[in-house]
Amino acid sequence: MTSPFSISPIDLLPRLGTAQAPVLLDVQRDPAFEASSQIIAGAQRCAPQDVAAWAAANAAQRHQPIVVYCVYGHNVSDNAMHALRGLDLMHTRLLAASKGAKMALTQRRTLRTGAEQSYPLGANALIGI
Repeated sequence: MTSPFSISPIDLLPRLGTAQAPVLLDVQRDPAFEASSQIIAGAQRCAPQDVAAWAAANAAQRHQPIVVYCVYGHNVSDNAMHALRGLDLMHTRLLAASKGAKMALTQRRTLRTGAEQSYPLGANALIGI
């Protein structure tokens, strides 16, 4: 699904870890999030049903770019993006092709402890970690 408000992994990757890095919001449904062992480095977790509460709690980030992603980059992240834009977070974009992008941009996490192991992102990140 292509949206005029989407960003590709290739466009996102060079921004990560810089002053131009967007706020990354993982909006996967709870079962998908809990079953996954990966999260994009620096992403914040926000269940899709909590997007409005997240927006209220993070109103100071209104002018920062925000990128939302889910498992596939279809309904869940698209709905979250539109909800955030409707709540005046107008710089919200959708990560295109979320499944492949997530695999390319992630760091692995341990589900039981929540401990994270970071892997350096670079050109090899585009083919996965």
